[in-house]
Amino acid sequence: MEMILREDVAEVGRRGEVVKVSPGYARNFLLPKRLAVAATPANKKIVEQERQAGLQVERTGTGHSGRTTVESLLRAEATRVFGDKDVAEEWLHAPIPSLGGRKPLEMVKSSRQQRDRVYQILGRIEHGIF
Repeated sequence: MEMILREDVAEVGRRGEVVKVSPGYARNFLLPKRLAVAATPANKKIVEQERQAGLQVERTGTGHSGRTTVESLLRAEATRVFGDKDVAEEWLHAPIPSLGGRKPLEMVKSSRQQRDRVYQILGRIEHGIF
């Protein structure tokens, strides 16, 4: 199964790499810990755009932090979960009661713990628990 790593994973790969892992490893370790996302064409395109933006930043010495990648990957994951880009965008910009009334896009800009909470809620929605 092909996955795009969101973080460096020992003996697997570095952040942003597309790696092949067993479905069980992806399902039982990488996905629950939000260390990777599925290597869909949309997610691959986002990573490639981020790489190009990173090269541009290196050349000019200015640009965005890693937040753009985090936000792009969240958008891609929400679109995958909801099955519709417009519905995903609406959810990302809406106050969510289980997030203390905060918006998911605001949460991912805060800290890794807050970002993980947003992905946890998305996982619950995906599995019909929410």
